[in-house]
Amino acid sequence: MLLERCLPGYMLSSEPEEKQDLLIAALLKRLWRRSTSLNGIHAFRHLSELLNLWRQEMLAQSQHWLDAGLVREGLQIFQTIGKPAPTDTLLATDLHAGNVLRSQREPWLVIDPKPFVGDPPYDVVQHLRNCEARLYADPRGMVKRLGELASLHLPNLIAVGAVNQAGDETSFTSYGDTVIVVLWRRAQGANVLDAGLRPTDSSDCTASPADSMMWLQSQLTRTDMMGNVWGANQRITHQEAIFCGTVNGAYAAFEEHLKGRIRPGQLADLVVLAQDPFKTDPSQLRKLEVERTMVGGIWRFES
Repeated sequence: MLLERCLPGYMLSSEPEEKQDLLIAALLKRLWRRSTSLNGIHAFRHLSELLNLWRQEMLAQSQHWLDAGLVREGLQIFQTIGKPAPTDTLLATDLHAGNVLRSQREPWLVIDPKPFVGDPPYDVVQHLRNCEARLYADPRGMVKRLGELASLHLPNLIAVGAVNQAGDETSFTSYGDTVIVVLWRRAQGANVLDAGLRPTDSSDCTASPADSMMWLQSQLTRTDMMGNVWGANQRITHQEAIFCGTVNGAYAAFEEHLKGRIRPGQLADLVVLAQDPFKTDPSQLRKLEVERTMVGGIWRFES
């Protein structure tokens, strides 16, 4: 295990997305170039193993598919993509702006690699998925831009993007005989709660910007930032959604005795919103402003 302190350590995700494009592409090309000369690359698992695992998991959940035709189309591609090829190299598989930190030894350092051997275009998809608004606005243009920056064969990049997260109801847009992907990871809501599980709002690879109020709004309305509805039958209540972001999060971290609720004996960490979210139109929750923030019993922010 390699441990290194990164200073100042802030994430690339704090930079404009256009700058992220340039740096992600440059870092990937550097990783790919160096990895191709390493001996023993065969010691790592091939990407096809991961894709096959996802395929089997999705087939086992076929009763929950919201669009069986779309999912089957993605799974069909899973069977053909990722097969061993002479151009295979060692992949990071989870390189996005949240996994790149500002440092001193190098301007930017990559963290949290999950190495597999496979086709380089797969590595670009993780960044594409984190740029939701731009993908919706110009999917073809953005895929083309990333393909050129990373010196990738465009059809391969499109194909990999099209199947990534297919089981999460990936949405396809067709331009002639070319498929461009608009990625949206559709998290289950009501089904998970009905099964007695305790889902949280946290993720190391979000499908949208890290906006807590937008997440709350989406859980109640099942709409994204563009107003599109995803899985309307997975809507949950105000109480359930707030529990996901507070009580369930504390439970997942084994800290329910310290966090998650406002009551004696727990940490005095809380926010004061401009109005009661329970009395706010669910479609307007994203616009609620935070008036005050308390951390450790001290008011750290006041609007």
